Amino acid sequence: MGRNLYDETIATGKMKPKWFFYLIVIAIFLGSGLYATGYATYSFLVMGEWWMVLLFGSFFALFLGIALKIYRLTQNKKPTKIIAVAEEDAYTIYAINEWTEEEKVTKIHYGTMDRILIGVWTNRGFKGRKSDYVGARLIIRHPDKDGEMTYTSSVVFDEEVLTGWNERIREFDIPASITPLIISEVLPEQFDALFQTIDARPFDGSFSVKEFFEKQNQLVKWHQA
Repeated sequence: MGRNLYDETIATGKMKPKWFFYLIVIAIFLGSGLYATGYATYSFLVMGEWWMVLLFGSFFALFLGIALKIYRLTQNKKPTKIIAVAEEDAYTIYAINEWTEEEKVTKIHYGTMDRILIGVWTNRGFKGRKSDYVGARLIIRHPDKDGEMTYTSSVVFDEEVLTGWNERIREFDIPASITPLIISEVLPEQFDALFQTIDARPFDGSFSVKEFFEKQNQLVKWHQA
């Protein structure tokens, strides 16, 4: 039996989150809101100044909204920070939730990569100009820990990092293809269709990805048929 070359681990014990700091901030905003409400009520009942109710009532609504926003952020279960590291024999991605300090590590060994698709990554609201090129999106198809094919997506902005991928594609003979189409907004559930239908040419790592994209007359989005 061959060894499992796909490793996925989730930290079993969460590091202690910074709840104390978050609770203090929430308490400050809630306290300010309650003070504003109390003062507005006093002003109306004792002095009959109804405009104070409107003023401090607005402050209360503002402080309450900010407190709720902070609380919702602390309840976010999705990764808030992604760190990708190209190691000698594998590509490792750290997905970190900075609120809960939970970390998920995905390691993909180069020898198990079934195919890499490289496409254009642009900012939202691009106008199809060459200057709209921002970086490259790499979508890697590889087996998961159960041997089923899955995808991992990574965005590269640094040309030196892209050059490193050229070297790894050549060194490990990784099947790869490149497309001048924009794939920034392609969702994970569309990856199967993307790999099956996109117009892409084989890529052996012998030329610059950035220069290939910048030579295009116009940048066009990929659309699923």
